[in-house]
Amino acid sequence: MRVSPFAALLVCFFAVESRALAEDSGLEGLRAAARKSPGDPAAALALGRALRQAGQAGPALAELRAGVAAAASRRDVLPGLLREVARAHLDRRDYPQAMATCKDLGKVDGAAGHACAADVHLLHQRAALALEETAAALAANPRCYEARVAEGRAYELSLDASKAEASLREAVALRPSAAEGRVALGRVLRAEGKDADGVAELREAVRLDPDSPDALYELARALSPGPESLGLLERVTRARPSWGEAWLALGTQQLAEGRVAEARACADAAVRALPAAIAAR
Repeated sequence: MRVSPFAALLVCFFAVESRALAEDSGLEGLRAAARKSPGDPAAALALGRALRQAGQAGPALAELRAGVAAAASRRDVLPGLLREVARAHLDRRDYPQAMATCKDLGKVDGAAGHACAADVHLLHQRAALALEETAAALAANPRCYEARVAEGRAYELSLDASKAEASLREAVALRPSAAEGRVALGRVLRAEGKDADGVAELREAVRLDPDSPDALYELARALSPGPESLGLLERVTRARPSWGEAWLALGTQQLAEGRVAEARACADAAVRALPAAIAAR
């Protein structure tokens, strides 16, 4: 039975709405934990990180700042809070505020502060400056995971795939249970033509963090178009409904399969996601 473009648009609209509701229900447990323990910076960190990953940088900042205010004596949690604040500013492309937060982080943890500054330079594709910061971070703490990841990304930006791979493998060895380094490593391995190894790293990243939009998106891009990649892109839009690029990628695959009405509907969803993403920031 042929689906009319209007019906497809309705399906896509309700899919967006249901995904937003699913995202909210997924966050509700973290919100409840934060409400139950309003002075617990760890709860604020968990909620703030989840909000940021969902593309809600503005609400994430509100939660994270509350956590920072409550974490003056919690040196076990404060660095993570400040790191997430900086990343939320980076999501908003707010270079000055991100760098200012990195400086605050550096007062608590010098290596982490330099690694944070490297991330800010990477936002502006300044690989050389990022490598200066990662060198300072690793001189202070050779086991700084965030610095190794940033170093690998800087070498990736410099088109030095072999050094990028080496740095990211060191990062993965430092923290095998973290997805971020594996996502970057998988991307670099694929750029080197090591597709099977790259896909394996990306699959492991998704296994470790099934709700990570970045891991899901990179794995979807690494796979040939088909049911699995379509399913992954649907999970990306569920995890971060405001990610227009994910909607466009999903629509592109649908178009390749001849599902023109559905592809058009996803393109419309991408357009609708843009003002929502701006409002969330």
